[in-house]
Amino acid sequence: MNVDELGPDEPYRIQEDEEQRRAVVWFAVRCDHPRTKALEDQLANLVASYDRVACEVSRTRVMGSDWLRWLARLTARAKAAGKVLALVGMGETLGRTADVLGLQDELVMKAALDEVWAP
Repeated sequence: MNVDELGPDEPYRIQEDEEQRRAVVWFAVRCDHPRTKALEDQLANLVASYDRVACEVSRTRVMGSDWLRWLARLTARAKAAGKVLALVGMGETLGRTADVLGLQDELVMKAALDEVWAP
């Protein structure tokens, strides 16, 4: 998916694979959108519905701290349910933001999608 195609009001797009029980959330290059209840619910439902959720952030250069905190909470929910939520391809800038927020140990980070799908 080309995240450059996301509209100005789209912080992400979801690609679901019901057969494999997994989903990819493709985040925008700039994810500084307001985090609404509807968006929170949509991502929480993904974690509830799928065994593995990958948040593809390799092209994401900016992500609001509230989004990173929400992803950390969803990661904890996934772990508690025996599932996986992982950020894929986190770059240096996003990694520094997560570190400043104290979220490095709370987030699961992978280099590639295949690592999220592996048992």
